[in-house]
Amino acid sequence: MARLASLRGQAEFSLQRSQVSGVALSATANLKAQAKNLLVDAQVQAAGNRLQLNGQTDAQGVKQNWRAELAAPALQALGPLLKRFPGAKDWLPEAGTASSTATASGAWPAVRSEGELQINGLKMAQGRVSKANLRWTFNGLTLDAPLSLTADLSGLTQAQRRVDSLQMSLEGSIREHRLRLQAESPLRPPAWTDSATAALAPAASAGSAASGSSLRLQAEGRWQPASDPAQPARSAQTVALLGAGDWQGRVSTLRAGPRAEGAAPWLQARDLVASVTLNGQTQATRAVLAPGRIEVLGGALAWQQAQWRAPERPGGVPQLDLQAQLEPLQVAPILARLQPEFKWRGDLVIAGSAVVRSGTKMDADVTIERQSGDLGLTLAGSRRDLDLSTLRLALAAHDGKWVVSQAVVGKQIGVLGGSQTLQTTAEALFPAAPTPLQGGLSLQVADAGIWAPWLPPGWRLGGALTATAALGGTLGSPTVTGELVGEKLQARNIFEGINLQQGTLRVVLDTQRAVIETLRFQGGDNGTLNLQGQVAYGAKPEAQLKLVFDKFRALDRVDRRVSISGTANIGLQAGRLSVRGNLGIDEGLIDVTVADAPSLGDDVVVIGRTDAQGRPVSVVDGADAAKAGGLASVDLELRVALGDALRLRGAGLDTRLGGQLRISTGDAGKLQVRGVVNTVDGTYTAYGQNLAIRRGTINFTGEVTNPRLDILAVRADIDYPVGVIVSGFAVDPRVRLYSDPDLPEVEQLTWLLTGQAPQRQGRDESALLQRAALALLAGDRGASDEGFLQKLGLDQFGVGRSDGGDTVVTVGKQLSKRLSIVYEKGLSAVGGTWALLYRVAGRTTLRARTGIEDSAEVIWSWRWD
Repeated sequence: MARLASLRGQAEFSLQRSQVSGVALSATANLKAQAKNLLVDAQVQAAGNRLQLNGQTDAQGVKQNWRAELAAPALQALGPLLKRFPGAKDWLPEAGTASSTATASGAWPAVRSEGELQINGLKMAQGRVSKANLRWTFNGLTLDAPLSLTADLSGLTQAQRRVDSLQMSLEGSIREHRLRLQAESPLRPPAWTDSATAALAPAASAGSAASGSSLRLQAEGRWQPASDPAQPARSAQTVALLGAGDWQGRVSTLRAGPRAEGAAPWLQARDLVASVTLNGQTQATRAVLAPGRIEVLGGALAWQQAQWRAPERPGGVPQLDLQAQLEPLQVAPILARLQPEFKWRGDLVIAGSAVVRSGTKMDADVTIERQSGDLGLTLAGSRRDLDLSTLRLALAAHDGKWVVSQAVVGKQIGVLGGSQTLQTTAEALFPAAPTPLQGGLSLQVADAGIWAPWLPPGWRLGGALTATAALGGTLGSPTVTGELVGEKLQARNIFEGINLQQGTLRVVLDTQRAVIETLRFQGGDNGTLNLQGQVAYGAKPEAQLKLVFDKFRALDRVDRRVSISGTANIGLQAGRLSVRGNLGIDEGLIDVTVADAPSLGDDVVVIGRTDAQGRPVSVVDGADAAKAGGLASVDLELRVALGDALRLRGAGLDTRLGGQLRISTGDAGKLQVRGVVNTVDGTYTAYGQNLAIRRGTINFTGEVTNPRLDILAVRADIDYPVGVIVSGFAVDPRVRLYSDPDLPEVEQLTWLLTGQAPQRQGRDESALLQRAALALLAGDRGASDEGFLQKLGLDQFGVGRSDGGDTVVTVGKQLSKRLSIVYEKGLSAVGGTWALLYRVAGRTTLRARTGIEDSAEVIWSWRWD
């Protein structure tokens, strides 16, 4: 300072029109020493941003007076320059503006400072700040000097974390200070937290799901520095930044929960008192939490003692002293909100306790267990109780021996029990990864049906399961050996037609894999399904499985019944699922005419299932399920032989199907089917007639629901080849009349409907009458309702003229491929005539008539043009 007092003169520095890392940079500085004072006036400009510093100081450093101004309207332009600083990559501004003013005056430590910083539209790789305003006032770093710090921020974003607004204020002095914090965020903890706390205030929480979350904190603190014998006066007045002392704080209000007014909080506490002791290096040596209570997610944790002390020597064990209790908690209301579809009920109450002490040795006893009551739920429309008698989870650590035990006993769910032991040193605060592990787990489930509610809708389970596992190895690398055995297993889904019965299961568990020695089910007609293989678990699970079907009823619905035989190999590696196999259909029926088969409608929503935005969603389809399960892709390659006993009904068809199909996954994992399916001995109903299919080909070229059709169906009870041709695609088929040789459409229709040629007299009139009758009586086969003729059970109708000129109405019924019965009546005749026709072969037909006239005839027909 003496040298500063002796200085006299003036100096000027300037940097003009320079570039550093491509950023335009200029700077000026003026220094003036006079009358024992140093005056400074400096300015730096970089890419349109300006920083200015003005101030003065005296020789003794008592009179300090400084002012700084920042005007940065183009922060992004500073990026290339800031890249030169290590660690600045993630904090480089990509957009935004900033402005600030700050002043400082006085001598250390009684330096008074005040200022303001404003930020708008700041964008960085680490996050964004829409708006921020920071103000501060310090009246010297002394214990009782007033201080004030306020912050108002909005639009904070970092990765998936978002805060709409945050207001913080710190008032008082270093000796005694008060903190207030309030934050609002659109983010919330997982959805189940709302469900859990809604049991406390259901009405208020019902609309809180979309309201986001809020945080409220009010606290006050007091700092008391340790006495300094060398400088007692100063230690009572001034803060030693690296000195020892005690800080005591009191949280008067702490609340985190939904924004909605009156909604139950996720976390809440009042009047929490804590103290921290620091040594001369500002290191914490002791922390104490006074007896208190905190509410979390509808439960409450209370403690009588909570204390921590630093180790007495480097590398030593810290001293813990904790005594706490989990207050009695009703479980059913929380589960009822978490899973309303299960209709949880009951009066189960759980509670817990924890006593932990460490120092020269570690002692701990932690227990959570059932106090009283039971749980129940609704399964398949019936109420079932779990009949719990035991529910306990415990941890005990004494003299280096850590024992964890579990016990769940319920008449309806079976028995789960286990005990695991870790042996470490007596003073270890927690077992290290190399600590040896011993123990086991066992599970016995008398009726697996109790677990059906956890499966997708429609599934029903049954049978008994037993599992045993022995644990070994170390805590960091445990080993598991054991087995899983199942008897009389059942799995049904009434919607999909899956019905697995009399299942047996045996799985051997190894350290790195599970070997499926036996998994066998029976289906309808005593067919079987067998599965064998192994699954390797870990960070990257893999699987190799083989499925063998033997006349197994894969689908067993009233409208879908398919039995299959063959093999399929299933593999999972690197997130890629592959399915390869050759299957044959032994017998089946696909009936698309049954409209009332059980199924889930498009408007069915699974209660409690939501998407990422919290909206309810319906049942997950196959593609979504693959994504949800973490599969990178699905590779499907199945070859299916349709056999000679697969029948298809619907859309006018009734036929057996034959052929070969190749089912695979194409681009973007979309299911594709390729191959040709042929009809065998089938019929096709058109224009009120059951037509015999002469040629039927269904060609799949990839699109599952839209194969190409080529079907020729003719009337089988007449010698003249007349019928229909169906072509085009399944979603938009084209149907046209057919005859050989080709005839006008009116004649084709007459032959098709009546089985007779149009009468020579009044041919046009007859055709018009037939077409009118068809429109009135036959109905639209493509519509959902049957025509009038079909409702009467008739499939032949005609109007013509007799040789005498009388109008004749003909109705008939095709009894079989060769046999039909016909009734004819003239409008002016007293009675009618019944005729029984039997088509012998080729062009020969036997006809027996009775009524107005009785006769037996052998008809041989020949047609020429």
